[in-house]
Amino acid sequence: AQCLVGSEMCIRDSLRAGKSMKESNQLIKDSIMLSKLGQINSSEATEDLLATMNGFDMSVNQVNDALDAMVAIDMADSTSSGDIATALKYCASSADIAGVSLNKLAAMIGTVQDKTMQSAETVGRFMNTLLSRYRNVKIGQFVDDDGESLSDVETILNSVGIKLRDTNQEFRDFETVLDEVAKSWNTYSSVQQASIAKAFSGTRQQNRFLALMEGYNKTLELTEVAANSAGTAVEKLSLIHISEPTRH
Repeated sequence: AQCLVGSEMCIRDSLRAGKSMKESNQLIKDSIMLSKLGQINSSEATEDLLATMNGFDMSVNQVNDALDAMVAIDMADSTSSGDIATALKYCASSADIAGVSLNKLAAMIGTVQDKTMQSAETVGRFMNTLLSRYRNVKIGQFVDDDGESLSDVETILNSVGIKLRDTNQEFRDFETVLDEVAKSWNTYSSVQQASIAKAFSGTRQQNRFLALMEGYNKTLELTEVAANSAGTAVEKLSLIHISEPTRH
């Protein structure tokens, strides 16, 4: 019954978005798989997948690819695919605007949750803060979504050799910037690391940013896992069905 409720919701929401019945049926299938594999109820699975699809402006086929990535990271890390999907709901749209791929975002979520053992909602909100602050700097806002000043963020980062703009003065993708910061992280002093953490994530989210930097090798590994995840969700589901006892 729970799956049927989620399926009906998926049909209604996807048809409103202009999806065909075939596309809606694929979304239903994906949401049921996420519900079973991620151990969340089907309505939550549907909501999470639709939020990710809309945030990244995905096609239905790309949603299936995203599900494969979540399940593959689940199998390689201590984070569940359900938690990844829940966290993505809070930050997918911010990531797409900032220039962060779904594979990298899911890998960062897995890393932070593994390091901090905090809830999916907490990690998702952290990622949204991180990405929203970068977005606001790009568009010239002087405060972040929490009202904290952003006026000196670029100056602080420039002082430690972190460039937010390329030679054409266009802002670079956040994913590229973060990769470079992580690569040089251990060369910064503790004072510089604290300054960088505050510039990127604000006052209240610094510890989570530090956890991300400390575990960034794991992020890179999980990004690669996600990139090679085609067919993982169906494969894992089939293994679950094989292991389940036959009912007579």
